[in-house]
Order: sequence, then structure tokens, then C-alpha cells
Amino acid sequence: MKRQIIIFIGFTLFTVNASGQMSKQIDSSIYKTTRIIPVDKSNLLKNMNVIFNMQYANNSDFLSGKYTGSNFAMNQFRLEIIGDITDKISLRFRDRYTREPIPQTVDNINHSVDMAFINLKVSPKFSLAFGKMSADYGGFEFEANPIYVYQYNDIIGHADDFLAGVQASWNISKNHLISFQVLNSRTQTFNQIYDSIPGVRPSKFPVAFVGNWRGRFADGKFSTIWSYAMLTDAINKTIYYTALGNQLKLKKWLIQYDFKYNPEEIDRTTVVTSIIPKSYSPYAAFLALVLAPLFHLEGPLAKGAIITAACPAATFGAMLSAKFQIGQNSVPPQILASNIFGIFSMGFWIFLAEKMA
Repeated sequence: MKRQIIIFIGFTLFTVNASGQMSKQIDSSIYKTTRIIPVDKSNLLKNMNVIFNMQYANNSDFLSGKYTGSNFAMNQFRLEIIGDITDKISLRFRDRYTREPIPQTVDNINHSVDMAFINLKVSPKFSLAFGKMSADYGGFEFEANPIYVYQYNDIIGHADDFLAGVQASWNISKNHLISFQVLNSRTQTFNQIYDSIPGVRPSKFPVAFVGNWRGRFADGKFSTIWSYAMLTDAINKTIYYTALGNQLKLKKWLIQYDFKYNPEEIDRTTVVTSIIPKSYSPYAAFLALVLAPLFHLEGPLAKGAIITAACPAATFGAMLSAKFQIGQNSVPPQILASNIFGIFSMGFWIFLAEKMA
């Protein structure tokens, strides 16, 4: 009996607080105005859903293991409207309110808008989509609702994951779906993203081609989300992205594994650029161009030479930066030794990989 009373009181208090929040700071005239959508037209919304995607938390910050403070914060809030307008036309709109609504120079829509597209069902198995949409990259990490993801990997984190374009989807069977997208490869201009790169010219049509396959096997026990993408941000410079998402679903276990491979002829993720100072970047490219023909390297081994050549330039640049920016009079011998060892070990592993291929 005591337990029942406690539950009842708790529910009553929750109800009062909830209704209080609904009526707080609202204009009373709202209850007297004409409805935007009359009741006789409300049938249009019977298949529409409004979703509040929220990630709200009390964040606690630590620096070098020392507690520095806490605060309540809306880490993510994405308002979503999704549903069917008719049997053949559906829409999806999602806006992120925790990102600045800055119109982008390429697609002319706010950066905060994740998706704003119309889907046309041409036949029971074939559909077309137009507008700004999620790039259909593979992997279960990118498939999950963003409010459940604490931190994305570098590839997704540095990419434009929501792009304007068109998509065609084909349900081969109830267990297999393939799709193909033609999208803008970016939302901003080349100079806004890369600044200026000597000898590199931006593409007149920065386009991304994305192919995706979703498969289900053994009554859904094993699932795949595989994709292959090509992005042309610059002339004769292509970014390739392969993502192979695999999921094993058992009675009490859910195992997901994503394999991602992202060779870049231009540093979109900025991982290398952040290491090598701009003043030394051209020397890394020069060393790579010299080494490849000198040793008659081709294919993966030539790429290995480029990496190996870039490392001394990166190390040299880092040492000079440490000396002139931080004020060191000399480079500590342990740092120099570790860098030299890293260069030779990288060359060894590249050589070994080539022999095993």
C-alpha cells in the first residue's frame, strides 16, 4: 500500500510540473486564434511525426585529472519532421539548434540543417530523393542517431556529412537495398576549406559519387551497410572513402564492426596538415616526387615512399617549430631518436606489406 501511494504522489507531481511548463511564458491569445490547420484538413498530418532529438546532460570537466567544473548543457538538440504527405511523396527535415545557422556558400542553406529533402516513390521498389540529405556512407557508427554518439572518428568528424544532391534507391528484395547518390562534395568553397594550395586548382563542379548496399542475412542475424565514395574537391585530386559496416545480432549480444579506408590525394581531414607547418609542406611533396622515380617504385610502395618522405619533413618542421615558437635551444635527444626510429619503422612496415601483397 505504501508503495502504491508513493507512486501515485510522484505521478501527480510530475503531471503538475509538466502542465506548468506547457503554460509558462506563453501568450494567452494562442488559445483564441484560428488553427493553422483546420480539423477537417488534419488528415494531411496523420502520417507526419515531430521528433525532439535531445542530448541533455550535466557536463563535468577535468584537466590533467583535476576537476575544473560542471554545468548543465544541451549538447545536442535536433528538431525533426518526418513522414508521408501522400502514398508516393514523403519528406524529412531536421535542424540542429546547437549549431550556428550560417548559410553555406555552395548549397545556400544553413549549416545547422542536416536534412531537407523530398522522397518520391516511383514504384514499389524504386524511389528518388531531392534536396539536402545525409551522405549514404556505410558503417553502423554513422547510421546511429547522432544524439547517441559521444565522439565520431576523424573521417566523419572532419567531413561534410550532409550534402545537397539527388539519390536513387532500389529495393532488390526485402533483404537487400542499393542506392546511388550524386552530391556536392562540400558545402563551402575550396578556399574556405583549404585556403590556398600551390599547384592545386578547385573543381568547377565539386561532386561526390556515393554507392551503398544494405543487406540482411539469416533473418537479420547478420547485416551489412557497405559503401564506396569518390569526392572531387580539386582538379585531378580525388578523395576515396570505403566504409564496410557489419553487424551480428544474437539473442543477448549485438556486435558491430566498421572498417573504414580513406586515402586522400588532398588532405580533407586535416590530419597531416595539422602536423606539418605550411612553410614545410611543399618540401614533403618534393621529396616524395623525387623518391618514387629514383627507386622505381609503383603502386602502394610509391605511396609508402610519399609517407616516408613526408615524415622527415614533418619531423624537421616540428623540431623547428618547437625551437623557434616555444623557445627551445635544442631538440631533446629522446625526441629526435624516437622520430628517426618512427621513420625507419614506417619504411619497414611498408616494405613488408608490399611483399605480403
